[in-house]
Amino acid sequence: MKGFRMAWILAGLAVVSLSWGTCGSVKEPDKYLMGGSQALSGPAYSVVIDTIVKGANLAVEEINQKGGINGKKMELIWEDNKAKGPDGVAVLNKLISIDKVPVATIGYTAPIMACAPIGDQKKILLLGQGYGPALAGAGKYTFHIPANELILIRSMLDYAQKNLKVKTIGLIHVNDDMGISVKEFLTPSSSSA
Repeated sequence: MKGFRMAWILAGLAVVSLSWGTCGSVKEPDKYLMGGSQALSGPAYSVVIDTIVKGANLAVEEINQKGGINGKKMELIWEDNKAKGPDGVAVLNKLISIDKVPVATIGYTAPIMACAPIGDQKKILLLGQGYGPALAGAGKYTFHIPANELILIRSMLDYAQKNLKVKTIGLIHVNDDMGISVKEFLTPSSSSA
């Protein structure tokens, strides 16, 4: 949980730097805004997403209870991207144009990939919470919070083969960007094990 809080504190600092700007003539905002785009409904919604949202809200609450950022409150505005690219784009456009957020956190690969060009065009910092090799380099304003799952899987597979002498593995995967990338990654590895 400490690492999760640290990620949100760093996100808060990013909000400060992007909201306030670097020019002395830029007016300091009344509060620091951050957008949150996550699968809040539908089949992609899960206890994990609920934990992410509640954890982020708790981090913002703790920041605000300690006086905020430079004495200003932080606000996190959540919207439902349904884990789909087009919904993610609609959510990000709303967060940018109506809510005026300079930073947004986005969950799931499809919305992150669909929103990366918007982040670059509008110069909005995007903090991606998705998995998959396609996310590396998705945009110059898009940063990937979790480690690439393929690196983690390779480490676990190497450990299982070397230390546990596992020769055969089975794979059940979700039919989405992450699941397919894991399947494609493991298919050649599993035949050589």
